[in-house]
Amino acid sequence: MDLVRLIYASKVSACCDFKALHSILTASMRNNPKRGLTGVLCYDPQYFLQWLEGPVEEVHALYSLILQDARHNGSLLLDNSPIRERFFPDWAMAYLSTQVVDRKRISEFTGGKNFNPLQFDAATASAFLIKLAHSKGQPLESVSINKLPEETD
Repeated sequence: MDLVRLIYASKVSACCDFKALHSILTASMRNNPKRGLTGVLCYDPQYFLQWLEGPVEEVHALYSLILQDARHNGSLLLDNSPIRERFFPDWAMAYLSTQVVDRKRISEFTGGKNFNPLQFDAATASAFLIKLAHSKGQPLESVSINKLPEETD
């Protein structure tokens, strides 16, 4: 089976509220295992940064749907590379929020500027997601119904 890693960044649109984010994660948990997809979604109130991996056809089909999704805009494809094995094999879709990540970790990749993954290249985006995914000394768990993010004030 030919596998691919696809990483993209986009701006969160005004219609993407907490309920919409919850919907994205719920749909990922339900649909990604059926499609053989894994990855991680990084959410910031202004941006999405997502790493998808799996069969080429499935990843590209999902990205085509993502490009039509009104919950974000200005999608920038950062990486679309063949891979031999998955980096996140156990995560239907792990969830990261820049709001709960140590700001020092983010500033390592942004030079102390505001988080804007549209300015990342492929190497920076992948290193950022890998580092954040393992930032607590152990890998994140895949999002589950009981672990969906809670709304914050």
